[in-house]
Amino acid sequence: MESILDEIINKTENIAITCDDETLRADILSQLNFIVSSGNNCSSRCIEIYAVNMLDNREILRNGSLILENEILVENIHIHARYYKISLGSYAIIYDNYAIVCFSSDQILVQYLGSRLKENYHSIYTPYLFCTSILFEIASIQGNLIIHSSGIEIDSKGVLFLAKKGSGKSTLSLALAFSKGFAYLSDDKIIYNKIDKKLYSIPDVVRLNEDVYENYFSKLIPHPHGGNVVFRDKRVLNISNLPLKFVRSATPSIIFLPSITEMETYFSCKEIDAISLVKELLHHRIVAFEDRENLINMALSLVEQCRCFSVVMGRNISNNINNIESLIARC
Repeated sequence: MESILDEIINKTENIAITCDDETLRADILSQLNFIVSSGNNCSSRCIEIYAVNMLDNREILRNGSLILENEILVENIHIHARYYKISLGSYAIIYDNYAIVCFSSDQILVQYLGSRLKENYHSIYTPYLFCTSILFEIASIQGNLIIHSSGIEIDSKGVLFLAKKGSGKSTLSLALAFSKGFAYLSDDKIIYNKIDKKLYSIPDVVRLNEDVYENYFSKLIPHPHGGNVVFRDKRVLNISNLPLKFVRSATPSIIFLPSITEMETYFSCKEIDAISLVKELLHHRIVAFEDRENLINMALSLVEQCRCFSVVMGRNISNNINNIESLIARC
């Protein structure tokens, strides 16, 4: 079965990505081909990238309606972003000094700007931010819910770890997959489709704090590991190279809201109500062009399928995953 992102690509008649740099263009193509792959069989869809430099932000400012303006943080790089609705079904994002993106459901145009991009360039994060992230916006305007969460699956139960950066969601999902045999769904973002009421994976790299990697995962991951690099303060793992069982979709069953204390061994858990969980889902929005009413309805639909827990954990990973595994088994 195709993922939701496969469907987005396949429904798109023409995706043209403008780019004035050979290296960027090659990396974007690599990322997009990874996203539309299904298992070991790549999508037959061909995505072409053209080296042109034609987008005009003056026209966007003149004709567009400003929807959102914020600062986004990508691996310690602060980027000022402005989100515009140009016309019905047509949108634009201006990343100051980095890029201009124009897109609709059938076309994506990206123009890269200035030297700051080259100074902070990374072959994974740069194309991911300015291209694959736009697919999330397209998925959202097509009526899907994009969740800032990691995910695993066991015994037909889809399990989400919904949390902000640094709360342990990547560590929990990867540790449960490595040490407990859970199937791996996604590290940071998951799509929920209200029609079939399923979760869909979004291929991505895994970012771990260096101390977490050295103290726990370095003992589990075979060496040498392809795609295992350090970028800024994170250990970056290419998830497709890890010896894990993967799933492309799962039926949502349990949602955890994890947080970490300074204690070494600690674990407490309480079940939370649907309204509190919906507020958390709305708080962790990661797309700009979304219908608020539809977003709330989607969140309610997801929560109705799940039991929801708030968990506070210590820093001992083995202790945490033993407790989480036990809790999942009881649900």
